[in-house]
Amino acid sequence: MKREFLEELEADVKVSTENPLIIPTWHNKFDDPVLIIAFEVTLLGNPRVSEEAEELAYLHPQDIAPNQLDSTLINKLSVLICDTNQ
Repeated sequence: MKREFLEELEADVKVSTENPLIIPTWHNKFDDPVLIIAFEVTLLGNPRVSEEAEELAYLHPQDIAPNQLDSTLINKLSVLICDTNQ
């Protein structure tokens, strides 16, 4: 995961492997079940646009179109963001 952040955003991260968030969901495009395992990541530098990424953006789960992710995943992400902001 650290390597992907370096490649995609040219930024280092600290990955916490304790208490990963496990989200069973569904991928509508392929009509297949998907298991997402999410880890808390602390950004250790400023992300930059690289050859691997055309643009950077921070999105709130409410800003993600429902056809991009299913409601289960959006709701789980919303809870995480609300808990982090408190």
